Amino acid sequence: MTLSCPACGKKYEGQSDVHAVNAAAEIGPVTCQRCGSDLSQLLAALRAAAMLVRMAKASFERGDWDTGLAYAARSWSVAHDTASAHAGCLAAAALGDSAELEQWRRRAAEMANSAA
Repeated sequence: MTLSCPACGKKYEGQSDVHAVNAAAEIGPVTCQRCGSDLSQLLAALRAAAMLVRMAKASFERGDWDTGLAYAARSWSVAHDTASAHAGCLAAAALGDSAELEQWRRRAAEMANSAA
């Protein structure tokens, strides 16, 4: 997921993947290189979304697809990212809910198009 500063729009040049987000939480505030805005809250939201996806995957491993779908939806509400959309697709497919699956497929396509 690409992180941009909400104040000036500059793309965050650090890594915004799960490992970078966790590392940033340990070293303190992360600021925009252009305007100096604190990006720590945004990185914390990414970390929370990643944790919710991990919780969804753990639910899938237990065969608890309803709970996994709920975690995917919560993750998506925190940060729209590919991992959330894929988890939602998997859960909806496992539950046989074609309407829900289509909604998650659209979200996954939206993420793929925004990445291109």
